Amino acid sequence: MNGNWEESKTRIINLPDDHPGTFALYISFIYTGQRPVTDKTAQELKMLSEDEFSKLTTAQYKAVFNVLILAEKLQDLKIKNAMMEAAVATALLRGPDGDWFVPSSCVINNIYRGTPPKSPARRFVTDAWIGCSISENFAIISRLNKDFVEDLGKGIDKHWVPVRMQATFQSTIWNAAAYQEKSNED
Repeated sequence: MNGNWEESKTRIINLPDDHPGTFALYISFIYTGQRPVTDKTAQELKMLSEDEFSKLTTAQYKAVFNVLILAEKLQDLKIKNAMMEAAVATALLRGPDGDWFVPSSCVINNIYRGTPPKSPARRFVTDAWIGCSISENFAIISRLNKDFVEDLGKGIDKHWVPVRMQATFQSTIWNAAAYQEKSNED
């Protein structure tokens, strides 16, 4: 709100593409430091049906990445990094069969519309989808952003591991620091 911008004079910033709920989560994090993640215990998550668990993780990914995209617009590094921590926490959740869920095509497309090409959020969703079976990837490929599909192909080429090693692979990539940006002061 400082400088020669129209917003510095009017003291109003229009964000027509952002849902009020996303802005509420953003403001909530500023005041409370609480990320939009579930408070369910591992035992409670195992009691959910697969469909309930899928809906919970999808909603959580959607909220986390919507806040991250808003923080990207506002150039708020602290909140972008906090949302990447929340995304990793979501990826580590395990459902009733020990399964985990990756961000949906809708969430991926939103990330690719709202972040720059070198965004850690893009790298995160690519890394998440590398852990999926090829048939899962091909089943929805037509609904995915073409840049994501290209990034996924490059990621598969770079990180491909045999299925028997996937648990080891997941434990090495789900580190929030790998998806956080550094400030110019670092």
